Amino acid sequence: MRTTTFVAVVTEGIALASEVIEGAERIHAAAAIGSRQLLAHEAGRLSHRAEAARNEFRRFAGGLDE
Repeated sequence: MRTTTFVAVVTEGIALASEVIEGAERIHAAAAIGSRQLLAHEAGRLSHRAEAARNEFRRFAGGLDE
């Protein structure tokens, strides 16, 4: 069970890294066209996803301790 949880954490980490790259690309594109509204929207979306991921990792880490 521990190995399964560890694999899930690594898999989630890889998925999150991909999301961060995509989010950064969207933020860069919004900045390039000078859209403050789009820039704020994309930054907010990435921030909310990061918060959700932090909570998921905490839950996974709790599972590793068991």
